[in-house]
Amino acid sequence: MELIKLLRQIEDPRMERCKLYSLESVLGIGLCAMLCGATDFEEMEAFGLSKLEIMNQLFDLPNGIPSHDTFNRVFKLVKPEAFSKVLIDHACSVVADLNDKQICIDGKCLRGTNDSGKSGKKGNRCQNIVSAWVSAHRIVIGQQQVGTKSNEITAIPKILEQIDLQGAVVSIDAIGCQKEIAAQIADSGGIYVLPVKDNQPTLHMELKKHFEQEIATPDTDKTLDIGHGRIELRTCRVSKDLSNIHVKELWQGLNSIIEVKRQTEFKKTGQKREEQTQYYITNASMAAKQANQFVRNHWGIENGLHWQLDVTFKEDQNMTTDKNAVQNLNTLRKLALQIIQNNNNSKKSKKVQIKSMGWDDKQLVNLFRNIKF
Repeated sequence: MELIKLLRQIEDPRMERCKLYSLESVLGIGLCAMLCGATDFEEMEAFGLSKLEIMNQLFDLPNGIPSHDTFNRVFKLVKPEAFSKVLIDHACSVVADLNDKQICIDGKCLRGTNDSGKSGKKGNRCQNIVSAWVSAHRIVIGQQQVGTKSNEITAIPKILEQIDLQGAVVSIDAIGCQKEIAAQIADSGGIYVLPVKDNQPTLHMELKKHFEQEIATPDTDKTLDIGHGRIELRTCRVSKDLSNIHVKELWQGLNSIIEVKRQTEFKKTGQKREEQTQYYITNASMAAKQANQFVRNHWGIENGLHWQLDVTFKEDQNMTTDKNAVQNLNTLRKLALQIIQNNNNSKKSKKVQIKSMGWDDKQLVNLFRNIKF
């Protein structure tokens, strides 16, 4: 299905007599503007006015380009769940089967939404959005808005319910290391790889003691990463001996325990950072090389998604605070990012692709018209 037809399926919450612009034209112009580097509602309006002839080719605009106030109002009114479905449908068109794929789940604080200091409010009140990201395709397959970081525990099960986890590997940061979440993944036919920290003190202590005392050498894998002025040695050990893990019955299907040690050396100074050790649990029988890769892949969501939203689309600089508008803008950025990443006709960097579309009207029109679901 073409993108414009999918946008038409979103329920329009506006009163009929108040509509000067179709919903698909407002969202579509917003997406085109985002694909060309716009970051807020004023820039969407300015982009539309500068590209009026091109926008008239793509959309029915008898009243011209919407004002920034119209963009603002529409993004506040549209139900985030309905717009999010467009993002997920696009992901599903790219990733037909999640079997053997790794799904990384992590939350992001949208710093521009921090309303502390307003109306006497105190503390960090940033809005957070939890995303499920398929590492192999660098694409979002599920998302959920939450009020604060601590609320991720309730958001993660809702995201997992949206996804067919059969055969997929699910990795989450330490806040997701919960017995109920592990059971949900296992019951859905998925594989969990969960980091164990101080939020699970008994399990963490038993894992630490096990690897400190283990005499037999478990399956081991070492990788050496050189880049960004650093040399990092990762040593991963996997053990299937759970005799020292007395709480193992509390973790559904627990099969293997993992230790990952990281030692970093800075090339310029030769200074070595203190060795860092992390522990993980999984319900799969996996080799150390595979476990090491899953652990490393998980942090790809930071660079492949969160960093791109901040650096490429200036997300943290956007000061919008309305909850609906915040999530809808986040969805728009992710959709733009996914469209650019899956533009197989270009090997240019994302930054260059965005600038090129702003310069080349034909390229923008062709890309928009060829987005299929």
